[in-house]
Amino acid sequence: MHLRTVLGVIGCVMLAGCGVESGPSEEEDLGSAEQAICSHDDDDFEVDFLGCTEFAGVGVIPIANARAAVPAEYSPVDLGNGQGLAVVRVANCNNVVIDGKSVGGGTVAQVGVSLIAPEGDGDINNFTVYYDTDSKKLANALKDAGVPARYVPKLKYDYDAGDNTLEIRVPPPSKARYTVEGTVIPPSGTPVPFIANWWATTSNTETKMNTVLPAIYFSGAQMTLTADHNSPLPALLGSDPYVFPILDSYNAFGDAHMVVDVR
Repeated sequence: MHLRTVLGVIGCVMLAGCGVESGPSEEEDLGSAEQAICSHDDDDFEVDFLGCTEFAGVGVIPIANARAAVPAEYSPVDLGNGQGLAVVRVANCNNVVIDGKSVGGGTVAQVGVSLIAPEGDGDINNFTVYYDTDSKKLANALKDAGVPARYVPKLKYDYDAGDNTLEIRVPPPSKARYTVEGTVIPPSGTPVPFIANWWATTSNTETKMNTVLPAIYFSGAQMTLTADHNSPLPALLGSDPYVFPILDSYNAFGDAHMVVDVR
């Protein structure tokens, strides 16, 4: 099934859970997302990700695990039959720009649980369980904003164009500690707009990371996640190794704009 179709189905589940009968058009959604800062804080900031490719996978996990990982004020997507959804997303970008200042290239690796959209917006909403990056400045800015981000200088994202293989390695000091590897199909075709919301909380803050991608190329992949020794991921995902039967994709986008909103 095509990625946009899969996420469309997930989106319908999310919106139904929020009591929303229908969403805005893509044009309206993009416009509202860029203005969707409900409050302002000194830790608010904006990030542009430029010249990126990414692996994005969605897989099934026990709904009990999903609920245990998500604070009570959020509702994880419930597929029925005791199943929820986990998301693993790793993006590698030629340049990361924080509040207009370039901090160089970087990779971000996110593991989360899919949510019913807390505010009814976005093509996908996820609660952040782990966030790792090899950009020290990005990690520090996100930590200050209440995101559980870790600076992982040896995070590896290695794409081999010769045989279309991708190897991702998220080593310590990441808490998650895992490898994702397999084969991918180079993105092509027609790009589409996409909006992703990732949420995080501390004892006294809620942070919404709203990312607007004006044009992203979606493609396919066959990737497998393997947890390192003593990694907590198997307890969340329910298996090791772990595959992505709902969505297994390799994507490309020229730019994405993220607004980090601390409430």
